[in-house]
Amino acid sequence: MLLMLLEFINVHAAAFMGNTITSESSRGMKAITITGLGVFYTLFVGAFALAFEQWWPMWAFWGLVVNRLLGVLLGKAPTGQEKSMVRTSWAIGMFCYVMLVFATVMLPVPSFGVTSEVIARQGFTASGLWIDEPHRMMAFGFLYFAAIGLTELYSYKWTLQGGNIAQFFRRS
Repeated sequence: MLLMLLEFINVHAAAFMGNTITSESSRGMKAITITGLGVFYTLFVGAFALAFEQWWPMWAFWGLVVNRLLGVLLGKAPTGQEKSMVRTSWAIGMFCYVMLVFATVMLPVPSFGVTSEVIARQGFTASGLWIDEPHRMMAFGFLYFAAIGLTELYSYKWTLQGGNIAQFFRRS
């Protein structure tokens, strides 16, 4: 559950950080903006980490922020097709996240052997669909990361306009 919440923050932050990376700003301004966004999103990641009494999400999130900073500071700014891939990857990530959340909430999902005894042993103190029926969250995680992995493996070839989804939306 915590991983899925962290991924939500990551997908959300990717839009703003991706726009910063592909902007015409200087490297220094990009680095400052990405760091500022990282500090802002740390409030949410920290709240999740505190609620779950697990601190690894802070390290994981800042690992991702540092990865984006290194790309800005050591790499060259994305242009043309590279810019399009940044936007496409964010759009596909958001699409997969939202659609698979709805699918695993609304459609029947097999329990995959997660019995009421297994759920009771977890000692969850909160409630909600993904807490009460954790097999739904597990199905979401599997489907989401499989979809993202396959999409990246095939270089977004299944997307509209040969990988340029941004161009499709500009025409619409």
